[in-house]
Amino acid sequence: RYNDSGAIMVMSPYAEDYEVVNNFFGSYGIDVVRCRSVEEVEVLADAKRGLGIAIIDLSTSPADGLAAAGAVFHTNPKVRFAFVRGAELDEGAKSKTGLYTDLVIQRPLSSKSLCKLLSGA
Repeated sequence: RYNDSGAIMVMSPYAEDYEVVNNFFGSYGIDVVRCRSVEEVEVLADAKRGLGIAIIDLSTSPADGLAAAGAVFHTNPKVRFAFVRGAELDEGAKSKTGLYTDLVIQRPLSSKSLCKLLSGA
């Protein structure tokens, strides 16, 4: 349902986010690949025809996170983004990157917030 190849690429500064995603999809027999950067998520999502999930902590790297997310958001609709609550995203930053569909999540990631992210909420 979520992709056509059976692979999910996930990038997060938190190891437990990978565990949540892995547990969620692993029960369906779907491979979850841990990535080191948003760019790596994008490349693998294309190469493996899978779905990418990028979780960005705005409190540690707001500028880098938004720049990378903005670029990928416009080029690869298969990469979904969640933003960790930390620094509030103002309307100016949103319009600059075009990230109107961001999901700001509480720590830690839960399967509930993962489902919201996957449904494009």
